[in-house]
This record gives sequence, C-alpha cells and structure tokens, in this order.
Amino acid sequence: MTRDAANLRLGLIGAGNMAGAMLAGWHNADPSIASRIVLADRGSGRAAALAAAYGAATATSNRELVEQVDVIVLCVKPLDIENVLREISSNVESRHVVASVAAGVQTATIENLLDDDVPVVRLMPNVPVRVNHGTMVYALGRAGTSASEAAVDVFRKLGTVVRLDERLFDAATALSGSGPAFFGLVV
Repeated sequence: MTRDAANLRLGLIGAGNMAGAMLAGWHNADPSIASRIVLADRGSGRAAALAAAYGAATATSNRELVEQVDVIVLCVKPLDIENVLREISSNVESRHVVASVAAGVQTATIENLLDDDVPVVRLMPNVPVRVNHGTMVYALGRAGTSASEAAVDVFRKLGTVVRLDERLFDAATALSGSGPAFFGLVV
C-alpha cells in the first residue's frame, strides 16, 4: 500500500450526507484529491451525481471499488456495516485500510468480519468537514500501522483530527455530531 497520504486512493462505500460532506471538503482542500476517489452506492445514483460534481470516479460494485483503492471508507448506516463487510471481506487485504464513519460501530465489530492483519480506523466526523472546519475523533484497531496513520492524515484535510480512546467515542459522538446542530438552533 502507498504509505504517502498524498497518493492514497480512497473508496467511499455509500454516498449519503457524510460521504458528500467529506468529498466536498477534500475537493475544497485540494481538487486533485477527487481524482483519487472512487464512490459506490446501492444503485441510488447518488454516487454518480457526487462523482460528476467533484470529478471523482464510480465503481459498479463495492467489490470493484475495493480492487481500485488503498483506503476503504465505510459511509453506510450502522445496520448495513455487517452486510457490506461480508460482501467485500474476501477482497480486502492487509494492504488496505478500512475506515468507518458509521456511528456506534466499534473497531472490534469490523475486525471480526475481516482478516486479522487488516488495519481498521474508526472515525467520527461532523458536517463542518464540508468546509474544512470539521472536528473528528479517531481510534485505531488492533492492527494499527503506518498505513493507518497515512489514512488519518488524509482526513486531516477536513479539519481537526484528534485521537481518542474508543471507550470515549459515545460522548464525543454526542458532542461533535450533535453539538453543531444544537448551536445552530440556539443561534
């Protein structure tokens, strides 16, 4: 796997709000990043629309996406994580990093569905990543490597990134995920 964050190829499985916000943030930070991003969805057409808007590519399936990228970013709803991982697990290798932005899904859950040597990163971004002022916490799984850290470096383009013990993620999710919305409501 490429260890340099500047050359990592990213694959976003899922094309919902958070995937769109991250793609917009990466494009704002450096439009050339979009040329290294591949998107896939369940056929909703959102991946194609995002790819067209930002100059990214699409894959016809999640498995095809895995073959084209270094970092697999799971941007699906928490209840879909297991199905997606079962679908792609035979294609995921130790050269990949699997990053998840699914709320409440622990690294152990992801690791249990993958080979032991696949690095896993759990991230919790918030919507301000769209304008490169997000705050996200992350935790590394048991196979944390230099590749994991290179993957985290790509997320630093979206805002402030802070390593946190995974046991504190629920509190961080409540504060950083919902906090901006409550602040907006007060304003």
